[in-house]
Amino acid sequence: LIVIHRWGEALLAYRKCLEIDSKGNYALAVSGFEEYFEKFPGTALADNALYWIGECHFSQGDFPEAVRAFDRLLEAYPDSDKAAAGNLKKGLAYLEQNLPEGAPRSGLGLREPWRAAQMPGVPQFSDWLP
Repeated sequence: LIVIHRWGEALLAYRKCLEIDSKGNYALAVSGFEEYFEKFPGTALADNALYWIGECHFSQGDFPEAVRAFDRLLEAYPDSDKAAAGNLKKGLAYLEQNLPEGAPRSGLGLREPWRAAQMPGVPQFSDWLP
């Protein structure tokens, strides 16, 4: 019963953070997701919290902080279902900073021919580079 209660508390907190994010209050959402991650690091949504921290920074135009946030996600949860999206947004954050040399190193690997063959219709990352 304690585990269920704890998961219910975590889910409510996560949903509240998403709601705050959806209203464009990114600074408050970052604080909420950080608190979520501190209080509930072992939950199924802990990786999502780190991802949304990066998204919030990206939405605020704080691209260096977005890169750091996505790095936290990728280091802590390399096999997360949010890892691919985190890699993509990290690469885009580099491009937003006019640092295309960092984008391919973000781990996207879209320049790899086998990867492109697995994703027909997906533009090559090099298509976005100046």
